[in-house]
Amino acid sequence: FAIAHVHPTIIVLTFFLGLASGILYERSQSLWPSIIVHSLFNLSGILLIYIYLALGIDISGGDASAAIVSICNIAR
Repeated sequence: FAIAHVHPTIIVLTFFLGLASGILYERSQSLWPSIIVHSLFNLSGILLIYIYLALGIDISGGDASAAIVSICNIAR
C-alpha cells in the first residue's frame, strides 16, 4: 500500500495508514471502518492544500506538488 504512493514522506504516512486499516479490518471484520479512515485521510490532505492556498503558502516544491498546485489552480 505505502510503496505504491512513491513519495518518501507519503510512504511513511501511508504505511501507518495501511497498518491501522488492517487492524480495523481484523477487529471489525468489515471494510467500512478502513474505507472511512482512508476517506478521512484523503479529505485531510485536500483540506490542507486549500488552507495552504488560502494562506498564500507556496506548495509548488516539485515532483507531485506541481500536479497538485495545477489541480488547485483549476479549482479556483
